[in-house]
Amino acid sequence: AEDLLGRTSRAMAEKCMLHGTTAQIAEQLKPFIDQGVNWFSLTDFLPIVIDPEDAVRTHERMLEIARILKAHIPNPRAAAPAVAGAAA
Repeated sequence: AEDLLGRTSRAMAEKCMLHGTTAQIAEQLKPFIDQGVNWFSLTDFLPIVIDPEDAVRTHERMLEIARILKAHIPNPRAAAPAVAGAAA
């Protein structure tokens, strides 16, 4: 993994991954919501490189992004993906 990272330029990494504060990441995702995307699978890589005491905030960061994005959806219930067998 270190070899791969060593061969990856910062510019390439910035094109492949979202980065910034929770508000900045949410802003980067909003255009996808505007185009109809209703599912994101976010991964916070920060815990890999910071102290374990600070890493526990990972869930807080993910929830904050979710709160910001949910507020951006005009009708969050209508935007939820259908689940097979779920009652409407």
